[in-house]
Amino acid sequence: MAIKAHYEADLTVPATEVPNGYRFSPRRLNIVWGKDSRYWHIPKSKISSAFQEASNVVLHALTKVMKVALYEQNEKPSSALEEDLAELIQVSWLEITGSYELELKKTYEVGFKVSYTPEAFGWNGCPVYVMAKFGKKGKYIWKRAKLTDKAEKMPFEISEQALRITSDTENTLYFGLYEVWSGKWKGGLKIHEAFIKKVDT
Repeated sequence: MAIKAHYEADLTVPATEVPNGYRFSPRRLNIVWGKDSRYWHIPKSKISSAFQEASNVVLHALTKVMKVALYEQNEKPSSALEEDLAELIQVSWLEITGSYELELKKTYEVGFKVSYTPEAFGWNGCPVYVMAKFGKKGKYIWKRAKLTDKAEKMPFEISEQALRITSDTENTLYFGLYEVWSGKWKGGLKIHEAFIKKVDT
């Protein structure tokens, strides 16, 4: 039996509710080549499958309370909440995607929080794209952002201009982070989370 090279989102991992939207651990995202250790390091669940469902309910409630408190105080999340980051070792095809059901007739901002490792390479002249659409048949909108090889250790949000999208007749948002066109090898990028923020209009 062939071993799958791509990591599929673990939908038992809950999206974390924060006061202005939702945040997603890399384990809840699809990552192309994510199961190949030559290209990615993806965190594994520390909870046994026998207790996964019950544990997730408790974890979701506790994480929600912790996140709300931290964001209200403008403090950084604790290191325990940062353990789920995924680390890109090297790829020529960067594709990280997710989906989530949201309210209709609302506007949202979509993005990713990342940081570099000291060994980051290949990002100069290699823009990445944040893309999103509502419904499988919807048309993607996108924003381009330029990265560099600067070894910035602090997490930052990818976006020179925020990508905003409004739900109309479909409420499932499909979103992703891409760099699949240059063919260049790049690496040393940590994916901390994806986020969806509600926008007041």
